[in-house]
Amino acid sequence: MNAAAGRPVAGRRARSLARRLALQALYQLQINPQSWQDTHLQFAADPQAERVDRDYFRALLVAIADNREALDASIARL
Repeated sequence: MNAAAGRPVAGRRARSLARRLALQALYQLQINPQSWQDTHLQFAADPQAERVDRDYFRALLVAIADNREALDASIARL
């Protein structure tokens, strides 16, 4: 356990992998528009997803999908 962070190193690795998988899923949503739910199911079925924090992965997709228009508008200004 990493005392400074207060959680096991393996848990941090699972979150890191969840962020990586979420980024890949979000890229796919940009290229091939479909519902975030369909994308979630597709990525969750991948064998690589067994090592990720699945709840965190889903939370990332939901948060971004629900705010996509506002996020796109913020990015467009840059």
